[in-house]
Amino acid sequence: MVITLVMNFYRNILFIFIGTFFSFSAFGQEANFTSKVSKTRLGINERIRVSFEINQNGDNFNPPSFEGFQIVGGPNQSVSQSWVNGKQSFSKSYTYFLRPTQKGKLTIGAAQINVKKETYKTKPISVEVTDAVDNPSQGKKTETVVEGKIHLVREISNTSPYINEGISILYKLYFNQDLRITNFNELKSPNYNDFWNQVINIAQYEVKQEKFKGENYSYIVLKKLVLYPQKVKKITLDPLEINLILEVPSMNPGLFPIQMYDRIDKLLTTDTQYINVKPLPEANKPTNFNGAVGDFSFDVVPNKTALKKGDDFQVKVKVNGNGNLKLLSLPELSVPNSLEIYDPEYSDNTNTSLRGMTGSIENNYTIIANNEGKFPLPVLQFSYFNPKSKKYITLNSKEINIDVQQNNVALEATNTTQKVVSANINNFHFIKTKTHLVNSQPKKLWKSNLFYVLTGSPLLLMLLFFFILKKKEEYSNSDGLAQKRQKRLVRKYLKTAQKELRGSKEKFYQLLEQALYNFIKTKLKITITEFNKEYVKKLLEEKNVNPQIISELISLLERCQASIYSPLTSNSVMDDYEKAVEIISKIDR
Repeated sequence: MVITLVMNFYRNILFIFIGTFFSFSAFGQEANFTSKVSKTRLGINERIRVSFEINQNGDNFNPPSFEGFQIVGGPNQSVSQSWVNGKQSFSKSYTYFLRPTQKGKLTIGAAQINVKKETYKTKPISVEVTDAVDNPSQGKKTETVVEGKIHLVREISNTSPYINEGISILYKLYFNQDLRITNFNELKSPNYNDFWNQVINIAQYEVKQEKFKGENYSYIVLKKLVLYPQKVKKITLDPLEINLILEVPSMNPGLFPIQMYDRIDKLLTTDTQYINVKPLPEANKPTNFNGAVGDFSFDVVPNKTALKKGDDFQVKVKVNGNGNLKLLSLPELSVPNSLEIYDPEYSDNTNTSLRGMTGSIENNYTIIANNEGKFPLPVLQFSYFNPKSKKYITLNSKEINIDVQQNNVALEATNTTQKVVSANINNFHFIKTKTHLVNSQPKKLWKSNLFYVLTGSPLLLMLLFFFILKKKEEYSNSDGLAQKRQKRLVRKYLKTAQKELRGSKEKFYQLLEQALYNFIKTKLKITITEFNKEYVKKLLEEKNVNPQIISELISLLERCQASIYSPLTSNSVMDDYEKAVEIISKIDR
C-alpha cells in the first residue's frame, strides 16, 4: 500500500511537469468536448463505461444525472499529453462505470465543462438495455486479470429448517493473494420478507485463509445474518450483488522497477438459492404449544413466599435458552382472588449471534396480599419443539405456596382474679392519708385545648372527605392501577432508549421497538405470538384505534426495523423518539 502511494505521488508529479511543459502549445487549439460509451446495447445485468474527453485543460466539470443508471465506479480522471513531429496533443478525460436499473431505451445526458470562461457541452447518447444475458461482460481488462481469482459465496447453515427454526447465512469473499481489495458497496440485497431476520454487526473485516475448490484462498466475511422462517413454503433467496474496487498487478510496465497496480471495478453476484421450510409435526403436539422452537428451560420464581398482610411481592415467569425467544408469548400467571395482581413488566435479555437468539425473556408480576392465609399459585406449563430431537417437550413450574400472616401483633389476654380481703387492719394501709383539693369552679372553654380541637375538627374532616373523594374517583375504574403501571412501563423503556440517542443507533431502535411492542401488548391487552405489522394493524383496528394513529405507528415500526437491520439508513433518531412519545400519548388518552 505504501509503495502504491509513493508511485501515485511520483506519477502526479510527472503529470504536472508534462502539463506545465506542453501547456503553451495547447492555447492555439480549438476546444473539443466529446462523450463515448463502451457499448450502445447491453443486458440489464451488465455494465457500461462512459468517458467524457476534452482536448484542452478545463475546470468546473459537471456530469449528467445518469437517469436510469446507477454509478458503480468513478469518476476516474486522467490526463494525456504527447509531442510528435513538433505537434503537441492534450487530452483530459472523466470516466464512469454505470449499471442500468431499468430496461428499454435510455439516454445519457450532456456533460458540461468550462474552458477559458466558455461552457462546452457533450451530445446525449442513446443506449438500449435488454434482458439479462447469461455471460455478462465486465470489460477486457477485468476478465483477463481478475477472472477466476475472486468469488462471492453465500453459505447457509440449513436449507431445510422447520418453521421458526433459526438458520445463519454468511457471505464470504474469496480472493487470490495477488489482489488487493480497496472498497466495496452493496448494489442489490436479497429480500427477507418471509423471515424474521437480523444482521449481525461486523466491527472489523478480518482476512483469513481457507481452501476453496481445492485451492488456497484468502477470504473475508462481508455479511452475517440470522433468519427465522415464518412461512411453510419454498423460499427463494435472490442473489446478493456487490461492486468491488480492486488493485491488481499492472499489465503495463512502469517507469520504475517496481510492481505497479491498476485500480479496477468488479461486479460480483451470488447464485440464487432456495430454502425449503418444513411444518412442525402434528403428532403429539401439546394443546398449549404457542410456536416456541429451540432448546429452553422454564421457571416461575417468587422473590419471597412469606409476608405480612398488605405487603407486595414479585413473581418472575422466565424462559431461558436458545431459539426464537423474541417471537414467544410467555404463559400468563393467575392468582387467587385474595391476591391482587398487576400487568407484568416484560424484560428481554437476549443476544443474537450465528447460533441464533440466546438468553432469556421474562414477565415480572407485582402482587399484593390483601388477606391473610396460605395461597397456592397455579402450576404453569411451557411447551416447545426441539428440532434436534424432533420432539415436543412440556415443562412444568414448581408448586408455590404464599403464606400471608396478620400484620398486627395479637394482644395478649390479661387474666384478673378477685382477692379476698381479710379483716386485718393492716389490709387498709393503701388508703391515702393526704388530701388533694380541686377547684370546684368549672374550667372555661374559650381558648382551651378542647376549644381548638372542636373548632379545627370540621376543617380536618372536610379536607379528609375531599381527599377520599378524589381517590375514589381516581380508582373508580378497575383498570386504574394497571394503566398507571403500563405508563410507568412505557416510560421505563423510552427512558432506556433515550439514553442511546447519542450512542448506538441500532441499540436505540431495538429499545424503541421493544417499548412500542410492550405498550401495544399491555395497554390494549393484546397477546402477540408473532410480531407482524399486518397482524398488529388488524388488532388495533378491532380495538377502534384511530386509523391515522395506526398508520403513524406502523410507519415508525417499519423505520425501526429498517434501522436495525440496515444500519446505512439515514433516519433522524431524535425525530423518531419524539414521534414514539407522541403516538403513545395519543393511544393512551
